[in-house]
Amino acid sequence: SSDYMTARSYLNTTMSLMPTDHWKDHYIFSLRLYFLLAKSAYSCGDLEKAYAVSQEILHQAHCLRDKLDAYQLVVVILYDMGKREEAYMTTHDVLSQLGESIPDVFGKKETKEMVVATSKMLSNLSEESLLEMKEMGSKEQYLLKLY
Repeated sequence: SSDYMTARSYLNTTMSLMPTDHWKDHYIFSLRLYFLLAKSAYSCGDLEKAYAVSQEILHQAHCLRDKLDAYQLVVVILYDMGKREEAYMTTHDVLSQLGESIPDVFGKKETKEMVVATSKMLSNLSEESLLEMKEMGSKEQYLLKLY
């Protein structure tokens, strides 16, 4: 869409005007700028640019929390590039860092078992009990994005 192209153009211009030490002196702004540029490049269909910008975020970010949005975008990009195994392994690595575990590999049987187990767990919950549940914290929201 032309809106994404316009946004990408403005973000590229902004990035070109940043001082060379912007990651040090303007860390939060740099994180936001690079993530928006990566998303706009992705939305324009430029997967290589989106991937490269996301990788720069992963290289420069100070902590896992600051990397999570970029990791999520990287997984989507890898999947769209047909690199499903690499996307899965990236997801596996990030979830491991968050204290979650998923199998290194699994087949149709294991997938079906997980779906059945999840369905059973959810079938015991009423609509009322779902509405009464507390809102998820940010860690849980990131976990769901990666699953």
